[in-house]
Amino acid sequence: MGFIFLVFSSIGTWGYTYRAHRKFDGSQRKDAATILNERYASGEITRDQYREMKIEMATV
Repeated sequence: MGFIFLVFSSIGTWGYTYRAHRKFDGSQRKDAATILNERYASGEITRDQYREMKIEMATV
């Protein structure tokens, strides 16, 4: 009985850890250029703001 409990708790712990670390996977992050393009496309920022931010990104 104890062995079965140990197996199930280990599987549960592994599953939780896997899901928690998956949130921080680098493949899901957006780079600054993508975010800037999305903000411009949605109308959140103006053309002038977009251009200024693009220039700032290039100098960093």
